[in-house]
Amino acid sequence: MIIGGFLGYAIFNSVQLDNVRSDVVAKLKSDVDIQNLKQQLQELNNNFASNVSKKREQSRYDADILNSTLEEGAWHNLLQEWGFANFNGDIDSSCNMIKTSGLRCLATNGSLEDIEKNNIQVEMQLLNESLTPFYVVLLALSPKYAVILMNGREWIVKRSWLSQAMEGDYRLIWPLPNGEELIKVNSSQQTQKALGEIVAKFWNDDAYKFNGWDANLVKRIKNIQESFGLKPDGIVGINTLWGLLPYTAHEHKIIKTDDEILGEFKDIVSTDSVQELSITKSLTTDIAPLNQNEANEEQNEIEESLDENLEEQDNSIELNDANLEVEPSLNKKSQATSNTPKKSEVTKEELKVEKKANTSNLNIDLDEI
Repeated sequence: MIIGGFLGYAIFNSVQLDNVRSDVVAKLKSDVDIQNLKQQLQELNNNFASNVSKKREQSRYDADILNSTLEEGAWHNLLQEWGFANFNGDIDSSCNMIKTSGLRCLATNGSLEDIEKNNIQVEMQLLNESLTPFYVVLLALSPKYAVILMNGREWIVKRSWLSQAMEGDYRLIWPLPNGEELIKVNSSQQTQKALGEIVAKFWNDDAYKFNGWDANLVKRIKNIQESFGLKPDGIVGINTLWGLLPYTAHEHKIIKTDDEILGEFKDIVSTDSVQELSITKSLTTDIAPLNQNEANEEQNEIEESLDENLEEQDNSIELNDANLEVEPSLNKKSQATSNTPKKSEVTKEELKVEKKANTSNLNIDLDEI
């Protein structure tokens, strides 16, 4: 009988606890102060996590700069972009190696606008805040953004920052028509045809059809040479080919729209709060999170306020005690006075104790409210 009474009371108490819990959750959801505190706490946690992530990325960015002070590393990254992943030699030997693939190395100097005009990936030299050079690969460029490859990691940076940090020196891998540096009447037909396709792109003439080294092609070449300020001799040498680079077919174009960069490289950490500020060392003052102690104090204040409101809600819950009954066999005093279990009403004081015991074990998660 004692066991049966205990089980009955336990079931009754569990049901009552569930009801109390539901009432508490409902009241907390409708309490404006509680919801405001919850929102403040969530915003604080989100901001703290965001700033921790930014600081982590700043550390990575600074480390990448320190590991990119040797040009060979960036040059090897560019070689990998062109499919030469296993080459470990120096720059000169790599330039000799890629000639067998119809490519040439070119080291030159110019502005970011010059690079944009040529529309091809480059390995470039930048300067950090102490004017120490480091090297990156420019993968993409848009009106507002650029994507650089540094120490094997890609970063989105502001174009304006890149233009200021750029020293002017850069290298590129130059795809020549069929690998030839000089194209004229006795060049192979395959080489002449490759040149004809480039010439058609220059004139934006989709209707052009290559018919060999004829007068039409020579005239087009001479007009191009005149536009470049070169001698119009109809012989295509290295200077003419350099001017035609933007119209040469390859898979390493850099020009993108802003949306294309933000879409194609969406998994890369954004630049506004990390890379640009990191290189000027202003990140620690501009976007650094609150001092750790201040952040903890603010979070503790919000959590304490939330706890106080939860306690007020807890104390405001009134259980209907009119018909609550328990087995006296569970009460030590009742056990001492009688061997026959009989029911008795719970007093107001016992009810308060019971309510406090019940509600203290509700274990309401913040997400539930």
